[in-house]
Order: sequence, then structure tokens, then C-alpha cells
Amino acid sequence: MKAKLLGAITGLTLLAIMSAAILASPGREGTFSIQASPPTAVALPGGPWVHYTVVVNAAGYSGTVMLNCQPTLPNVACSASPSSIPVNGMLSVSATVSAAAASNASVGSYPLIITATPRGGNYQKTAIVTLLVTPKV
Repeated sequence: MKAKLLGAITGLTLLAIMSAAILASPGREGTFSIQASPPTAVALPGGPWVHYTVVVNAAGYSGTVMLNCQPTLPNVACSASPSSIPVNGMLSVSATVSAAAASNASVGSYPLIITATPRGGNYQKTAIVTLLVTPKV
């Protein structure tokens, strides 16, 4: 009887340890948020790249966050650097999103959509900044 009881307790203990390890795995707990600044940057058609700072604020999340930038205007390019950010627990990590307007870009105000997705995750966080394309003088 003691052997069966000891085996059952050992099995439950092992199950509890395995469950705790799964819950404590990086990227399994917490979440994160992102912020981007400045809210608006001015670009000239065919001019130099403008830069936004993106801050990933970990709120208990540990793992890798993938950054992406999506322009809403065909003649605008944007990219994130680095595009893959390791995040650890409660720290904040920053990256740069750069954008430029082609020489044939239309003058106007256009949103850039910045997304942060945990590697292997099924959700994403979004920040929107504005690229103001102004005419050359």
C-alpha cells in the first residue's frame, strides 16, 4: 500500500513540476505594449529617411517580439531595425522605424502602421504614427 501511495505522490509531484515549467517558459506569461514617437514626422518626396522610436514595454512577457512597419501609401517605404527584439520580463526595449517617401509620392498625411508580434504568437500590438509628406520648396 505504501509503494502505491508513494508512486502516486511521486507522479503528482512530477506532473506539478512539469506544469510549472511549461507556465514559466519564456513568452508564456505576461504581455507587452508598444509606443512610437514622434507621432508625426515630416518627409520630402525623394528626401532623407525620417525616424521614429518604438519602445516595447514588457509587462511580464519574456520572449522575442517581431516588429514590422506597413505604409498606407504605395510610394512610401518603411522598415524596423532591429526587426526582432528580445524582451525580458519588466524591461523596456527600443527600436527604430525609418520611413521615406519616393520622389513621386503624393503630398499628404499618411499613417504608418507599426506592429509587434510575439514570435510564435497569435496576437499583435499596434502603434500608428503619421508621415507628413510635404512639397519640395
